[in-house]
Amino acid sequence: MNRELIEILTSVLGTFAFAVILNAPKNRLLFVTLGGLISGTCLVIFQALLNNTFFSVCAASFITALYSEIFARLIKTPSTVIFIPSSIPLLPGGSLYYTVYNLIYFNKNNFTHYLKETAETGAGIALGVTAVAIIIFSIRSKRNAKTN
Repeated sequence: MNRELIEILTSVLGTFAFAVILNAPKNRLLFVTLGGLISGTCLVIFQALLNNTFFSVCAASFITALYSEIFARLIKTPSTVIFIPSSIPLLPGGSLYYTVYNLIYFNKNNFTHYLKETAETGAGIALGVTAVAIIIFSIRSKRNAKTN
């Protein structure tokens, strides 16, 4: 198997396992796992196309948050129930580990490289989620303005 396919497969398995550990409702596990597949696949695709950590994670986070909002309304559940486990493939686990590792061993060059990557990943996740939240808020505001 190629590296990207293994990365997507582990994203799905990791999302499912994390959802089980978080005690996600059993009738929502399919939607959560599908969200992990979407976020992992989007991340792999955007990394190949953009070759930029921040924009790749931001785009994948945006799509995952949008998926979570849409399906949360369809299945009548809070979007965080879907989004939190679905975003696991986006988290900077490896770069965070290497940031701390290089901090402990005083390797300044590698430390700054991994710190930058970790910060870009976190900022990308935050910006993607915030963009979707702003869109949803705007749609709700316009809908509420029309009904009043």
